[in-house]
Amino acid sequence: LFATPGNPYTKGLLRSVPDPAHEEGRALYQIPGLPPDVAHLPPGCPFQPRCDRAEEICRQEFPPFVQLNAEHFSLCHFAEQVYADSIRERGGRAAVGAKHIEAAPPQEEAPAPMREEPEDSRREGN
Repeated sequence: LFATPGNPYTKGLLRSVPDPAHEEGRALYQIPGLPPDVAHLPPGCPFQPRCDRAEEICRQEFPPFVQLNAEHFSLCHFAEQVYADSIRERGGRAAVGAKHIEAAPPQEEAPAPMREEPEDSRREGN
């Protein structure tokens, strides 16, 4: 995640962290706007208003859940490209064959089903 982000918003967040190796007084990168309001998410990708990589598809469709490697996943229409760019920036080569996994937009959570107690525990004295 830190070395090779697969999401442009994650890259922006990482650029916003101070780096003690850089000279003092250097301005930090700032992501424009405000984080998404989870109670009122915009259509499409919830981060598209603040993402410098956002395109029309981001405003219309919720992003796919993409598996970039065995332990790295990203919700982004451009996850494979962003991940490959991150690897190249680190001087490596991008792995091929990222796997798209169906993802649905977030919805309200359904209440947890009630758990029935075994009949033995319903008897008096138990």
